[in-house]
Amino acid sequence: MKHNRCKERENQECISAELKSLVLGLLNGHLKSLTIDVSELGIVLRGNCDSFHAKQLVQEIVTKSSSLRILSNDLVVGLPRSTIGTD
Repeated sequence: MKHNRCKERENQECISAELKSLVLGLLNGHLKSLTIDVSELGIVLRGNCDSFHAKQLVQEIVTKSSSLRILSNDLVVGLPRSTIGTD
C-alpha cells in the first residue's frame, strides 16, 4: 500500500488518517482512542487495545503499510471489553 493516496503530497496528516483507517478497518472492536502521530522522523502509536496480540497486529500493519519507521508503540493493553470500540 505505501500511502497510495498520499504519494503526490507526502502530507503527514493524510498518512496518519490513511493508516488509522486501515488499522481500524482490520481491528475494529479491539482498539479505543487510536492515535497515529506521523512526523518526518517516524510514527508514534497511542491508544488502548484489548490484548497484546492486538498491539502487535497494529504495529505489524503500520510497519508493512508505511516506509516510515515506528518510533514508539505506546498502545496500552488491558482495556475492559465493555469499553472497546465505543470511541
